Amino acid sequence: MGHPWLGDNLHLQLNAKNLFDTTYYPSSGGSTRVVVGDPLEVSLQASVKFLISRRDNLLLISLCDNFHT
Repeated sequence: MGHPWLGDNLHLQLNAKNLFDTTYYPSSGGSTRVVVGDPLEVSLQASVKFLISRRDNLLLISLCDNFHT
């Protein structure tokens, strides 16, 4: 079931990594090699589905695109 404003054929998804943009260290190799974690990343994914009717055949087409910051 889709959202009343968006309909059943439009899907939006918002993803975030390290939402509060904190510095963290996921791993280290002793005191001389420290790996810093990823910074804030936000992405929006949008997909649209629509039908094209040609004579008696129906063709379902799905478009998907990703937007990253």
